[in-house]
Amino acid sequence: MRANAQTRTWMNLMKRIHFLILTLSFVMTFSLSNRSFAQDYVRYATLTGHTNNVNSVAFNPNGSMLTSGGSDKTIRLWDVITGAPKTTLTGHTGYVMCVAFSPDGQVIASGGGAQDATIRLWDSTTGSLRKTLTGHTETVWCVSFSPDGRILVSGSSDWT
Repeated sequence: MRANAQTRTWMNLMKRIHFLILTLSFVMTFSLSNRSFAQDYVRYATLTGHTNNVNSVAFNPNGSMLTSGGSDKTIRLWDVITGAPKTTLTGHTGYVMCVAFSPDGQVIASGGGAQDATIRLWDSTTGSLRKTLTGHTETVWCVSFSPDGRILVSGSSDWT
């Protein structure tokens, strides 16, 4: 009687393993057969220009431009279609830890590292500095605009 129960348990386990193997085989076959599907919709590009770590990236609202902030103290703007660099924004005296576009795409906000715990607002068209916001005493890790673009929030290592 005991051997019979063990055999049934073993058989149920084998059925489950067999089912998992078949499921994984199906998923892998489907993924490989649809490889061209992903390639039709995904473009890969390597954008070069920063001379140190890239800490943050953000698309503008219509997806035509990308901005990146890096440990080389710069913010770079890229044309998404061509991958070509558009401009380099300088002004931070420390690492650029975060970047974000305003909802209308006209302003880029950037947050600085501990050496430059400021938030800077840039004109995305001209690249000119619009305003420097102070108040944080430690690294600014994130910046984000409200959906209507009227409010900018930030988060920092200073717990504010």
